[in-house]
Formats: sequence, C-alpha cells, structure tokens
Amino acid sequence: MFLTRISISQPVFTTMVMIAVMAFGLLGWRALPIDQYPEIDFPVVAVLTPYSGASPETVESDVTRLIEDELSTISGIDRITSTSSQGHSTVVVRFTLETDSAVAVQDVRDRIAEVAPDLPSAADAPQVVRYNPTDTPVISLAVSSDVMNQGALTRLAEDVIVPRLTAIGGVGSATLVGSVDEEVGILLDPDRLRAFGLGVADVAEALRRDNQLVSVGSLTAGSQTISVQINAEAQVVADLRNLIIAARSGEQIRLVDVADIRPGTSDPESLAFNNGRGALAIDVVRVDGANTVGVARAVEAAV
Repeated sequence: MFLTRISISQPVFTTMVMIAVMAFGLLGWRALPIDQYPEIDFPVVAVLTPYSGASPETVESDVTRLIEDELSTISGIDRITSTSSQGHSTVVVRFTLETDSAVAVQDVRDRIAEVAPDLPSAADAPQVVRYNPTDTPVISLAVSSDVMNQGALTRLAEDVIVPRLTAIGGVGSATLVGSVDEEVGILLDPDRLRAFGLGVADVAEALRRDNQLVSVGSLTAGSQTISVQINAEAQVVADLRNLIIAARSGEQIRLVDVADIRPGTSDPESLAFNNGRGALAIDVVRVDGANTVGVARAVEAAV
C-alpha cells in the first residue's frame, strides 16, 4: 500500500524512478560480459613429451609407460589415457570434478619431475598443460596471396600481424596455422663425397664446429664487464657455400664442392585453407574473463 499510495500521489517522481531504473538496466546490459562457456573448472591435465625420431613402439615403452606408472598413484584420478605416435607421447589425466585443477596440475608436475631423469636423454623435457575450454579461438583469420609464397606470408604474419593482434586488450595469444620456417637445404652428392674421401659425418661435424655462436669469456674495464662472443654462424647462403669441410693435400674442400645448397622452407606441420586455397590462419585466443564479443570486434577493427 505504501508504494501504491506514493505512485498515485507523486506520478512525476514515480515516472522518474522508473526511467532511472531502466537507464541503469540498459547500462548494465551493455556492460554485461558475454562468453561462449560458463566458468567451469575442468581438472584435466595433459603431459606432452616430444621424442624426435623414435618409433611409436619405442615411445610407448620408453616414455609413455613410465609416465603412466608414475602418475597412476596420484589421488583423485578418474581416468588416464595415452597416445604414442611417431616422435611424440601424449598422456591425458582426467581427475574427478571435485578435484581442484590447480592442485591437480601441481601434483602432476611434481611426479613428472621425479620421473624425468629416467626418460631417454634424446627425449625433450615433458610439458604439463592444463586443459581449458576457453583456449578455443574466439576468431580465426585467413591470410592468402596470389604473389607471395608461404614463407613470405609467414614472415608478414610473424613480424606485422601477430604483434598487432596480441597488443589488443583482452587478446591472450595469436597462433599461426600453416606457417613454415625458412631453412637452407644441403643436398649431399655421394659421388663427390667418395671422390674426396669424405662421409656424411664429416660434413655434419664441420657444420656443428664452424657454424655456431661461442662465448669466449669477458672483459673488465673499471666497473663494467663486457661479455665476448665469437659469432661464426652463417648469415647468408654464401657463408655456407664457402664453409671448409676438410683439407686434402693442402687443398681446402668446401661445402659447395660436395653438396648443392638451396634456400627454401621447412615442411609445414599444419595446413590451413581459405575457399579451397592454401593459406595461413591466425587463431586468436582471449585471456580469461575477457568479453568474447568485445575481443572479436576489437580484432576485426584492427584488421
């Protein structure tokens, strides 16, 4: 009765209150964050271990089983699944929903630190990754060209596009799909190697020995200490061509004498297509708590 009596006796005041409530509601609605998923804690942890050159059977016996046996004693585990492929081991540990994901990740890291010394020396250090559904891209961009090759597109994306996108507020990362790295291919000629009495190991040793950045000490002048390094890394293809492999009868044998050196790009580890054509994709992932729609609009504006 109190509100009814005020509404009837003070119609102007009542109207102003209603307008104020609507205005605050509109402001709150515009500022309301929008997300694709609700905030749910998924206690799922993955252990990724690269083992270059190893067969799936070797990866299974030397890496995957050791990690599985070590992790199986952690409390709160619901299921452990693993995949052993050529040169890579993946072990996924799913905990019960009551388990705190931060605690689960720390427990897995502690156990991996204990089993790491038992892994093969040729295997890379295991990576412990926490599964997060918000890591899915909020927007994907495609970069293609009729005149630029994949290597030039990769340089353009790495040097220009990705730094600009990652500087946007709310963007956590921008990952390239279909990118390639520039590399120099050294195609050895077996006949020329035999003619000079050399083997593949001789060429590999010369590349390791004479193509590196070496620290040779430091110089101290008063209160300043300057590190001294010898940079013998090849800067251009011509440096590799003139690399001395060995000496026979006082004559220097260079890399160009036994091999063809060709600039090129690495084989792609992933592929991206735009309307059926090869392209370069950029997956943009937002930071936790950022407005999905706002981040997507900011990325589109930057593009």
